[in-house]
This record gives sequence, structure tokens and C-alpha cells, in this order.
Amino acid sequence: MGTNDLSIARGDDKTVRVALTNASGTAIDITGYEFFFTAKTEKVNSLNDSGAAISIDVTSPTDPTNGITDIEIPSATTGSLSIQNYFYDIQMKDTSNEITTVVNALLKVSADVTRRTS
Repeated sequence: MGTNDLSIARGDDKTVRVALTNASGTAIDITGYEFFFTAKTEKVNSLNDSGAAISIDVTSPTDPTNGITDIEIPSATTGSLSIQNYFYDIQMKDTSNEITTVVNALLKVSADVTRRTS
């Protein structure tokens, strides 16, 4: 798997941390930024994300002055995923409404054994 590839067992919660720095390693202040996590079964050239397996928006970064945001993927979302690989990306929208893809990688969903939660 590549550096940004993710692995998750179906039905698990997953937190994906994004930490942004400039070329010299200093944190970028992401106050007011938005982040979009999207996972699909294939990379398609569509105009919207209506067919996405996962679509999560983060409008309040976790620690914006230190360039950190966490994307929470709940078990309710991963529990309905098929056991397979997905393509995912994370896009950032800055305060000037400029969109930048900060991650583009694979998400591997593996089979779970336990299905009960209580």
C-alpha cells in the first residue's frame, strides 16, 4: 500500500488525520477551511458525488492554527461498505474558495468477524 493508503475493517470507526505544513515544515493555518472526504468504487469523471460510497464534509477543522483536521468516519458508514478497495481523496477549500486535493489514494475495506455492538 502507498503512504496515504488507508485500511479499515468493515463496521469500524476510523479517524483520518490531515496535518498540513508548508515547504519548510511550518503548520499552515487552516482557520475557515473546509475539507471533503470522498470514497468511490472507481474513479469516474462525473459532475457530482451522488454515487460515492463515503462522502464526509468537515467544516470546522480540529486544530486549525496548527494545520490539523480530523475526518471521522463512523462505524454506521463503514458497516454498509462492500469488502473491496475504494479510491478516495481529500479536498481542501480555503477561505478564497480555492479547491486543492491534499490526498489521493486507496481505501482497503477488509471483512469483519464480529457484527454485534452490544
